[in-house]
Amino acid sequence: MCLKEPFFTQRPVFGTENDSEDDAESQNEDDNPPASVQRKGELNLIFNPSFKYIIPVVWFPQPKRMPDWLYKYFGDVIQPLILTKDGSKLAKPAIFGAKTYAPASFWVHTPEPAFSLSRHHFDPSILYRPRVFLWLPHFFVDALRCPSCRKVLEKNGALAPRRIIDVDHSYYIVTWAYYCHNGCKSHFHGWSQSLLNSLPAWICLSFPAVLSRKSGLSCNVISQLRVGNQHKMGPTGVRSLLLEMHTMRFNILQAQYMEALFEQV
Repeated sequence: MCLKEPFFTQRPVFGTENDSEDDAESQNEDDNPPASVQRKGELNLIFNPSFKYIIPVVWFPQPKRMPDWLYKYFGDVIQPLILTKDGSKLAKPAIFGAKTYAPASFWVHTPEPAFSLSRHHFDPSILYRPRVFLWLPHFFVDALRCPSCRKVLEKNGALAPRRIIDVDHSYYIVTWAYYCHNGCKSHFHGWSQSLLNSLPAWICLSFPAVLSRKSGLSCNVISQLRVGNQHKMGPTGVRSLLLEMHTMRFNILQAQYMEALFEQV
């Protein structure tokens, strides 16, 4: 669970009033796909000799800092939720429909560690799986309209997941890019501030994060920063708090895994 980059940085927050095609491509400009990714028309599979399994290519190139098991998780679990079709249209994800045992939710939750360990599934990657927030606002309005000219927006492909830092863990947001084909020809990310502001308030308030250039902080962390500044704690103190909370969560997961494994041995 070791992170190669600090989970809390002092990078400035950039405005996203208008997302051009260059912006859409630059969000992962330093995350180059592996050389083994196949082009269109070729077999959409990657073989990783170190992990001894075949990884399906998902809707985004594998970032160089994303482990294989996480990339495979997006392909196996998240991709069917956002790309399954109902006739000629994209189907609404199953988690958006309420069930008696699982209320409708934006969140794709991971199994609790105790359930996996009780079944003797000693795969550490199961414990590391992050939550995923599916931000698909076009399913909640009659027509998603351009913030600039109010023409109907068209879906323009799913974006690469954005990692968000929360109080004691990290999660990912998955959304679509949109294009004003019949109007001003503008491009928008699903999480761009101008598009969020154009939505009804009851939808906009459901968005859980504030984004930076390539990452983001959850609203809970932003609240801690605000309160910390009010009480002279400052960003450095909040960073230390987040580091402590993330480390504690990792230690608990590690202890659960080791205790369950020791019981079997």
